[in-house]
Amino acid sequence: MRKSHLLSLLLFLGLVFSAAIVAAAPVVQQSMADITEFTTSAESVFRTELDTGTARIPVSWAVDNRPDNSNLVFEQVLADGSVVNVELPRDFILVPDTGEGVVAPRPPGGEATTITLRVRLIDLGGTQIFDEEQLVLNIVEPPPVVPEIEAFETDVVSVNADQLEAGNVLVPVSWSVLNRPANSNLVFEQILADGSVVNVELPRDNLIVPSSGVGVVAPRVPGGDSNEIVLQMRFVDLGSSRIYGRRELRIGISETPVGNIRLFEIDDVADRARLAAGTERLTVRWDVNVRPTNSNIVFEQVLADGRIVNIELPRDFVIIESSGTGTVAPQLPGDGGDTITVQMRLVDLETNATITSAQSTVAIEDAPQATISAFTAGITQIDRAVLATGQARVPVTWEVQRRPSGSNLVFEQVLPDGSVNNVELPRSVVLVPSSGNGVVVPQLPQGEVNEITLQVRLIDIVSGAVFDRAQITLPIVNSPAEITTFTSTVTTVSQTALENGSARLPVTWQVSNRPENSNLVFEQLNADGTREVIELPRENPIVPSSGTGVVAPTGGTDAGQLVVQLTLFDLATNAVYDTATLNFTITTEPAPEPRISVFSTSATSVQQDALAAGTARVPVSWAVVNRPQNSNLAFEQILPDGTVANIELPRDFILVPTEGTGSVAPRSPGAEATEITLRVRLFDIGSAQVYDQRELTLPVEGTVINIPADTGDTGSTDTGDTADAGDAVDTGGDTGGETNDKDSQAALFSLVNFSPSVTTAAPGETITVTWEVQGATVVTIREILADGTLSQTFSNQPPSGSLQIVIPANSNPVTYTIEAEDGTGQTVTDQFDITTTQ
Repeated sequence: MRKSHLLSLLLFLGLVFSAAIVAAAPVVQQSMADITEFTTSAESVFRTELDTGTARIPVSWAVDNRPDNSNLVFEQVLADGSVVNVELPRDFILVPDTGEGVVAPRPPGGEATTITLRVRLIDLGGTQIFDEEQLVLNIVEPPPVVPEIEAFETDVVSVNADQLEAGNVLVPVSWSVLNRPANSNLVFEQILADGSVVNVELPRDNLIVPSSGVGVVAPRVPGGDSNEIVLQMRFVDLGSSRIYGRRELRIGISETPVGNIRLFEIDDVADRARLAAGTERLTVRWDVNVRPTNSNIVFEQVLADGRIVNIELPRDFVIIESSGTGTVAPQLPGDGGDTITVQMRLVDLETNATITSAQSTVAIEDAPQATISAFTAGITQIDRAVLATGQARVPVTWEVQRRPSGSNLVFEQVLPDGSVNNVELPRSVVLVPSSGNGVVVPQLPQGEVNEITLQVRLIDIVSGAVFDRAQITLPIVNSPAEITTFTSTVTTVSQTALENGSARLPVTWQVSNRPENSNLVFEQLNADGTREVIELPRENPIVPSSGTGVVAPTGGTDAGQLVVQLTLFDLATNAVYDTATLNFTITTEPAPEPRISVFSTSATSVQQDALAAGTARVPVSWAVVNRPQNSNLAFEQILPDGTVANIELPRDFILVPTEGTGSVAPRSPGAEATEITLRVRLFDIGSAQVYDQRELTLPVEGTVINIPADTGDTGSTDTGDTADAGDAVDTGGDTGGETNDKDSQAALFSLVNFSPSVTTAAPGETITVTWEVQGATVVTIREILADGTLSQTFSNQPPSGSLQIVIPANSNPVTYTIEAEDGTGQTVTDQFDITTTQ
């Protein structure tokens, strides 16, 4: 009896075989073994793939009358007649009788223009070849790769003219390019009505745009009589003026205010008795897209007789945010009906005209049953070691339907003995919203347990009565402490830099299941077996479980290699949990000289009165080649007396990118000066060594308009130069004691509050950020990670308000900044840090 080969569900060598299952049957007479099929769907193979070892050829095979204890071997016959195995690694030895898979041929050698593949059916003892088959493929040159733009798209069909004029329009775009060459980039621009082109990209930390993605551009008024915006994306080579491709988008400009209610939801059932008593509260959720300036959201109830009543509850702020969750207070309609109609309107604040609206119908029931309709966890298992440290965090999501007034949600852990522990984190609000997401903190139960149970209860605040409950069970797993990531963005290091102590290597790491009371250390493994710590000084001796940093090696190990090791160890016993190493090739070539290759401006002059008023702004462009690690750029002005002043504007990041555009704010060099001198310096952050510097000079035009201070005189006449129509100049006839409008407005412009609900939070936890700025017209809040990356921006915020923000992972601390501007162009800023727990 011959054994059937039931291996068709396994993977062959990295070869994915779909093998036929041969049923076991008695064999009376064995015929001669025969390979009946050996074919490929490939017509040829690329020479470049053979040379790089990436060639893969799909093959199919079939065998009849296969003897017991036999196997198939896939090989390549080289030009010199030698044979090499071309199978990929696999988890099993025996190849099935029939199937499909992939082989990995090599360069055949010599001047060969073909490759020969072979399959042999052999005896496992190696004494007999039952049959063999060959196939031959031509070696061809790959077709030329042509870079091209595959897509450049947007969902926006029109923008509002007033919004565009105010500079408040942001257009989301998506893009993708194919066959992208090295040293290329994507540029997003707008073609104006006069044919000129302007860059419409927002500031970013990374100058190189990915080959595909989504983002936002900031178009401007196109000028002329144009009623459309023309955006273009160019696919360019960074080293030359070559353009690989260009694609345009056209977006209409509308005089009609835009606004789109993307979401309007409300509880689907209301209680009749509470409606009659005026105590019913319903939860609403909303989201408005492309909201016009000077607009607001109102929530109303449409009564049976057509009257409309406002059902909003009292609040501390007037302007409702464009998206959020809140509570409304509907009333019982007088017609005895079984439904109420709630509407949301987006209205113009000046005219109260409705820009857009949406309605929803809510059923009225007698004592509807409250239910927890959803309670889920963001993870499927939890680690025992993390539970034991008390650092476990479980993200959860919930939703409640028909929630009674005077109720709340309680999050707990049910222990094996039936008792419960509260697992909520501290929060600034007492009442948990009816739907949302957050984080709970379970503990490791005592005894031999293999799971934890989390529950949420909907309870009456006064009596403690339980309306409903829901539970989640998570298995407990035992995962070892492990360094899961240890990488670098570079592969080489200069011998000269190692010798003079200036070498800096960027590294990124991540640790999973990190034990309590452990730390990480970065070391250099020397050729003599010794180890040397290569960490730079830091304020916190405990290295976070994940992050990006810089190490400072001092020498090589062996054969031109530098070995850097990351070790996870116990602080008390020095026991090693895990290690990971990186190898860097030491180069002996002299490092190229750092150089500022570009420092220019599109401005042809600067106005003296703007310099005197402190409002002058000069656009500059710059580029650096061979930029050293741990270096930065400084933008300065050299004054007539030889002193130097920093003229940089506030920014969200410390390190200036290697190439970019921006604006500087020069100072007045004095009334007699006829020019200003601007300078950019490339310098080492640690030693202040200057690698290179460039200067440019601009002529100063016009004369200073002196604005006398208000001293309470009974009248004066300005005898100086004639002012422009818009200048704030005393023209005589004042009765004294008055302040010009700009000064009055400035006096009312101040930052009253910018603060978080907590100063320490876990990744995934939601915090509340509140602010109040008197006299502000524009408020922007930004989230910045520890490495200086701008994580997210909350633009067009009201002068006072609050945001619910989820703390990001892998950053400690997380910095939040506020920038507010009044109508005169003045700005105020502030910031705070949130310390994150792992």
